[in-house]
Amino acid sequence: MTVTGATPSTGSTPSHYWAHGRVLLAAPIVDVWSALQWQSGVLVALYPDYPDVNCEPTHRPEPDYELSYGVKESPNKFGGIGLANWFLVDWRGAAARDGAQAIQKVNVKAQKVDGTTHIALMRQSVVATPGAGGATRLEIVRHINADGESEVTARDWVRLWVNALQAQLDGAPLVPAGYCFP
Repeated sequence: MTVTGATPSTGSTPSHYWAHGRVLLAAPIVDVWSALQWQSGVLVALYPDYPDVNCEPTHRPEPDYELSYGVKESPNKFGGIGLANWFLVDWRGAAARDGAQAIQKVNVKAQKVDGTTHIALMRQSVVATPGAGGATRLEIVRHINADGESEVTARDWVRLWVNALQAQLDGAPLVPAGYCFP
């Protein structure tokens, strides 16, 4: 289930569209955490924009986090103008564990940290918790203020991101590894 909306500007936060999804994945939380790690995680992060952007990943831009990578995306469908309007999104996260070191919760956040002024706000957050029968519950939120964005595109991004994560979990990534990792 995904709900969407729009939020007016407040203080230093620009107006933006948002989408909030709740998903139950048929995979244990440890596998979800694994699918979000470095190379597979970059491919999941990139998928909603694939193949309309060029991908340049950076490993561990925020080393204080257990999970950390950046994805520089340069739109390629508009030629030189698109490539000149690149944007960098940093992804970071951590897993909370119980006394036996079993993962009880995964928090992952992403946001645009540099690049084109055409994206005033771009951020995502995901919270994963164990579900019944070995499944994983996801809460995912997307905020976006950029040219051509809407409540629909925010919802579609959530759906595509979840599809990419599920594909990684199923062992069939939607993005070829060579797209970002030669």
